[in-house]
Amino acid sequence: MAPAGPSSREPIISDDSGSESTDSREDEEGWDDVEPDEDDEAAQEVISLLDDRVFPDVESMLAHCRDQHGFDFLAVRQRLQLDFHGSVKLVNFVRQRVHEGLPVVAEDITPASINDDRYLKPVLDDDAVILGLFDLPETTNTTAATPGDATTTTTTTTADSDVLARNNAELREDLARVTAQFESYRAAVQQTLDQRWGDVVDVEADAKAVAEADRQRKGEEKERKEKGKKGEFANPDDGSKYYWESYAGVEIHETMLKDAVRTDAYRDFIYNNKHLFKGKTVLDIGCGTVHQTTSS
Repeated sequence: MAPAGPSSREPIISDDSGSESTDSREDEEGWDDVEPDEDDEAAQEVISLLDDRVFPDVESMLAHCRDQHGFDFLAVRQRLQLDFHGSVKLVNFVRQRVHEGLPVVAEDITPASINDDRYLKPVLDDDAVILGLFDLPETTNTTAATPGDATTTTTTTTADSDVLARNNAELREDLARVTAQFESYRAAVQQTLDQRWGDVVDVEADAKAVAEADRQRKGEEKERKEKGKKGEFANPDDGSKYYWESYAGVEIHETMLKDAVRTDAYRDFIYNNKHLFKGKTVLDIGCGTVHQTTSS
């Protein structure tokens, strides 16, 4: 038997390249599965703060709220000087009020309105507005501004301007009213002073008249006494003639009538003590009581 020769079959070489290619493709497909879907991110909808409208981005939604509802989110955030957490509270505060059917008025929102940690919890799950807060312009710090800082701006809403204008008008009305009252008061004071100065002049004139009348009376009295000593009076009663003659002039009566102090005193006494005069006969005791009493 002939020895067996070399085998005519070719050696089998294992080709792993095909399996490696298959594994690589499977790995790549696995990585593709875990990568985020960019289309899903782009399709995220931004729901309006004040209605059911949907927008592609936060900026357009805020513009809609400002133009259609008069609510300027950025202006409120600037006025309250809110940071990111404060802005989150503001978003949830607005959504909560809309959810409860309550009005949202920008001018009524104060730091105390959103000073509650419950507003850190989103009212709307996966709220795109909160995620979009990072893309909004930052608030400017108006308190730290310097006079020469041209980059610092102050945002004033139309409503704030209306309030300032109304307050200004009210202050102007108050100023005009106070000015008119002051002018009236000044005129009254001037009139009173003029009257009092006039009274002083009259009193001085009256005092001179009284002094002159008194001088004349004393002279006449002295003359009568001298005549009495000489026995020139036929009737002793004629010695009282000077008393009646002293009332013959107008000055003494005018002086008594202008004596407001005594006249008012008589009047007050009579009015406050009517029971003393009721049914009584009043005797004139002189000293001008008749003039003062009848004038009062």
